[in-house]
Amino acid sequence: MLAVLNITFPIFALIALGHVMTRRGWFVPQEMSTLGHFTINVALPALIFNAMVSRPLAEVVNPGYLLTYALATVLTMALAGLALKIAGFRARRCTVGMLGVCCSNSGYMGYPILMLAYPDLAGTVLTMQVVIENFLSIPLGLMAVESTTPRVRAEPLRLLVQILGGVLRRPMVQAVILGLIVNLSGIHLPQAVGHMVSILAVSTSAVALFYIGGTLVGVPHERGDGLFVGLVVSVKLIAMPLIAFGLSAALPHLGMPAVAAVLAVPLLISAAMPTMGIFPILAQDYGEGGVAAVTLLVATVVSFFTISALLALVHSPAL
Repeated sequence: MLAVLNITFPIFALIALGHVMTRRGWFVPQEMSTLGHFTINVALPALIFNAMVSRPLAEVVNPGYLLTYALATVLTMALAGLALKIAGFRARRCTVGMLGVCCSNSGYMGYPILMLAYPDLAGTVLTMQVVIENFLSIPLGLMAVESTTPRVRAEPLRLLVQILGGVLRRPMVQAVILGLIVNLSGIHLPQAVGHMVSILAVSTSAVALFYIGGTLVGVPHERGDGLFVGLVVSVKLIAMPLIAFGLSAALPHLGMPAVAAVLAVPLLISAAMPTMGIFPILAQDYGEGGVAAVTLLVATVVSFFTISALLALVHSPAL
């Protein structure tokens, strides 16, 4: 158990530090926003680019991982939507719940945890997570919510083009594309450029975790949210890793690509991450920002226990 705490304690301690320092007024929400923008637009893209160009493409991209996680995402979203519908929630809130489980907090939490548990694989896993989440998970989640609005029924193709256009403008996605070009071309980066990218990449974990803690200050509470939050958090933290585990075991027997053995546990850890940090921002456009913020807070807190339990059950080089 002590070995597990050696991984989870630093992660959640940094989140708590960001929360306490922001609550005490040493940092303000606007500064948290700046840290978030630095992480998502500078540090994480540098990390992804570095992972893409530092090893052969076959070691960076595993078809079995991509297929398994993609299917797990779709099934988890379907399960969340069904559970919320059975619970009696209206269509809009059901689809917001699907948006809440479609994407893990891979950049801000998944990568730091994997850096401690599987340091040699953390960059590779993050790169594949970025591909899945930006080209499948988030567009699918947004399309689900948009399906409850009149405009998508009028212009579905235009909406899809807008969403994909937004995806391609994200620095993390551009880092994947640029890294792929450099990798395939065989270009060797100048040593000075490589050092610069590495320095930026190293800054990712601490800043990302501190940012999470700061953004959880002042999360609103709304009456009647308990059942929604409980269902969404349970599906994301418990059902999704179980679905991913089942698929990783079943797909090879169906003649589909298998997850590389070294990536099997990192896949489960990625699936067990709480919901993405931008969930409240995306949900705000549909009038559901408050309940999304509460969901993010609860999922982040509860994930300390669920991730610790998962790490206690699996084998890691760090354990």
